[in-house]
Amino acid sequence: MPKITGWERDYWQGMLPQVERLAHERNEPALAQLAKEVFAYWREERHLSESSIRNPLTNLRNQIKQLPLTEQNSYLTDSGQREHLALKYVRLTQQEWVQLNAPARQKLDERLGDSLPLKEVDVLVERGTRLLSSHNPAELAVGWRCVAVAVSLR
Repeated sequence: MPKITGWERDYWQGMLPQVERLAHERNEPALAQLAKEVFAYWREERHLSESSIRNPLTNLRNQIKQLPLTEQNSYLTDSGQREHLALKYVRLTQQEWVQLNAPARQKLDERLGDSLPLKEVDVLVERGTRLLSSHNPAELAVGWRCVAVAVSLR
């Protein structure tokens, strides 16, 4: 669970009672508008980038999940689970999640694409071991690195 910041906690104190009231009244248009305002607050006033919205969104959804459920303030999901009505609107679409995670996935793909397979791990271990007997600090550091890489590959 992401760390909850002080500004998030302060924001919830004013917002969650409103969420409870609107859900109890089953005022879905107002809940949808409130969710839009929350996202706008994060982006415009808190200056959060798209990738930085992930943690506050998760935290807010977890706070809403802790609110007591009643027939009046909840609905049944497609999977038959009862869920707070506000969770219908305080969410990203699947496409938005994919876009949010695309840069991280792209970086990972680039990093993996640049890696080269080591075919001669035994040679790496032998050279690393030889460097570990050196008195030169730079060679010792390289020796430890060689051994660490070799051990992680086995």
